[in-house]
Amino acid sequence: MNMNRYLESYHLKDFLEYLNSKAIEVIKKQEQLENFEKDFYRGLYKGYLISIVTIKHILRNRLTVKIYELYNHFKFLKTKYMFYVEVNNLNETGNVSKRGIKEAFYNILNYLTSI
Repeated sequence: MNMNRYLESYHLKDFLEYLNSKAIEVIKKQEQLENFEKDFYRGLYKGYLISIVTIKHILRNRLTVKIYELYNHFKFLKTKYMFYVEVNNLNETGNVSKRGIKEAFYNILNYLTSI
C-alpha cells in the first residue's frame, strides 16, 4: 500500500461508484425500518453524501490528489461532523446519528487504504 502516490481519474471514478452504491443501499435499508431505527442510517447516508460531493468536486475541477491527502481530509471531516452532531444535539432530536456518520467515514477510510 503506497499512500504517497497520486490518484488517477479511474481510481476516483471507482471510488465514486462505491460511494453511490453504498448510499443507495442505505436508502433501500432505511425504507424498511421503523422511525426510531432510522437515525443510524441517516448518519450513514450523510457521511456518504459528504464524500460524494468531495469526490465530484475533485473530478469536476481536475485536481490532483494523493491518497494520504484524501485520507487526511476525510479523517478531518469525520472529526468535524462528529463535533457538529455532538454540539447541536442532533442525535437526540432524531435527525442524524453519530454512530452512522462514524461508520460511514470508517468505511471510506478503509476503502482508501485498499486502493
